Amino acid sequence: MRHDRRQDEDLPDFLHNSPFFLPPEDFASSYPKDIPQPRPTFRQLLRSKQARYAIFVAGFLITVLFLRHQTRGKHVLSRLTGSIPSCYFNPPVIPDEYEIYVTQDVDWAQYAYALYATNTEYLCSAVMLAESLYRSGSQAERLLMYPNTYSLQDTSGSVETRLLLKAQDEYHVKLVPVKIQHENTAYYYGPNWADSYTKLLAFNQTQYSRLIVLDSDSTILAPMDELFFLPQAVAVMPKAYWLPDPRLSSHIMVLTPSPESFKLVEKAIKKARYGVYDMEIMNSLFGSLEPCITLPHRIYALLTGEYRSGNHDPFLENVKGGGSEDWNPDLVINDAKFIHFSDHPLGKPWEVNEADTWKVAPKCRQITGWEEECRTRDIWLDLYTDFWVRRKRVCGSV
Repeated sequence: MRHDRRQDEDLPDFLHNSPFFLPPEDFASSYPKDIPQPRPTFRQLLRSKQARYAIFVAGFLITVLFLRHQTRGKHVLSRLTGSIPSCYFNPPVIPDEYEIYVTQDVDWAQYAYALYATNTEYLCSAVMLAESLYRSGSQAERLLMYPNTYSLQDTSGSVETRLLLKAQDEYHVKLVPVKIQHENTAYYYGPNWADSYTKLLAFNQTQYSRLIVLDSDSTILAPMDELFFLPQAVAVMPKAYWLPDPRLSSHIMVLTPSPESFKLVEKAIKKARYGVYDMEIMNSLFGSLEPCITLPHRIYALLTGEYRSGNHDPFLENVKGGGSEDWNPDLVINDAKFIHFSDHPLGKPWEVNEADTWKVAPKCRQITGWEEECRTRDIWLDLYTDFWVRRKRVCGSV
């Protein structure tokens, strides 16, 4: 039925918008399609719903980042969210002096230093640690986990066989062949990182009641047998004082082996992905496990890189109010019993030479006039020189 506009004019006002009366056929074509709209003002934009939401989100993110920066030193946010090991906040336990155990009736067969090797270079360094322990008169046994692909009966005279037999015959090392724990999904920083899970096989060495697990790229300056008699705990580690976020380090660990702990470690290794290595596994599984005990890092976790650092406050933490003590290179090296080689951008100590070290060696410090203090540099260089000399003496040509 055709709708006549003239009829609309005769309708009462209250029926003009009635749904029962259709608009005329030419209404759509006659209605203006493009009605110019005024541009919204800046104030109108700010008052819009989308703008208010964007401002809220941006403000929230800025607040979170600000609070994280302000509380980084106290680790408040991380501690509340449980993202870091709670053991980190416990004061370190300083073991009793080593001498008190020498005269006691101790069954030293229950204690061992656990060393591990994943390739020839690491095998040489592990044997060097065994030699240091043997030469220093350590009372505990020495255990070396090595790749089960190496043979002790190799008649071709391979380097690996020679080093294993030397460790066994000269330094009285107990040799334990193991399958290298490697996860391709974690292969990001290189094969050494992806193979580092192998050290966690120490949890399966239940023939011992306690183990001190050491990374091979390290130097032993004094016996550490006193660590076997720390208060009982599944895992005792030092603080990774050089990291910006609180973590415990795994380059030296005092472990209590057990089938239960080994099952947890096995499961964690199989699930490991990029960025999850032995240190992350240890922090996740045991970093908050009571009783919580940490090692004093000044004695057992000194990095060579500390001598090249421009800020010694993290290392001097917990000493006279946290960093208020002056850096004394001789006092630091005299207190240390175990040193880990870590000097980015330098690689492992067996991968660098004298020319490389001189390029990045610490600078001498100007004292007065022409007088310089070079002890920091000299001690750092001596650590590398000592490593190279011992490597040649213990391992020969590798």
